[in-house]
Amino acid sequence: MNVRPVELEDLLRFELTSNAQISPDGKTIIYSVKRIDSKKNKYFTRLWIADVATAKSRPFTSDWHSDSGARWSPDGSQIAFVSNRDKPGDQIYLIPSDGGEASPLTVLAEGSAEALAWSPDGKRIAFLFRKTPPTFAEENTNERKESGASFPVRRHSKLFYRLDAFGYFDGAYSQIWVVDV
Repeated sequence: MNVRPVELEDLLRFELTSNAQISPDGKTIIYSVKRIDSKKNKYFTRLWIADVATAKSRPFTSDWHSDSGARWSPDGSQIAFVSNRDKPGDQIYLIPSDGGEASPLTVLAEGSAEALAWSPDGKRIAFLFRKTPPTFAEENTNERKESGASFPVRRHSKLFYRLDAFGYFDGAYSQIWVVDV
C-alpha cells in the first residue's frame, strides 16, 4: 500500500457538506456542498438533494455561484434559499421542490442574508439581513469602476474587524426582516 503525505493541492479537492434539511414528509433531504475553484481562487456552493429511501444524491441547483441556507416550505412544495447568482449581494430565491427554475423573492441592497425561517402557514419568510453600509457600498462601486478591480481595498481602524463566516464589521449589524411569499 502506497501512502503519501497530504499536499496542499489535496485540500483543493475537498467538498464540504453542510446544513442538511429533511423535507416535511421525511422522504427527501436538501443540503449544501461547498467546493473550491483553484483557478478562480473562489468558493462555490450548490444545493444537492438526496432520496432517503435510496440514499441517492444529485445536484439540485446549478454551479458557478453560491446557493445555501435551504429551507422547505411547511407543505414541502417549495424550497427557499439564499444565493448570490444575481447582483447586488445575496437574495432569497424560491424553487419548486420537484425542480425547475429558481425565482428571486427579494431585491435586497448589497449585504448578507441568512437564517431563513418559514412561517407555519407558508405565507412569509423571516430572515437575518446585514446591509452593507451605504457609504462603503458607494465607495466600493466607484472604486470598482475606476480601477477595474473586483474588490476594492478596505481600510480598518480597529484590530477586531472581521470574523470568518460573518465577514467585515463595517458598522453593520444583522436585523430580522420578513418577506411575503
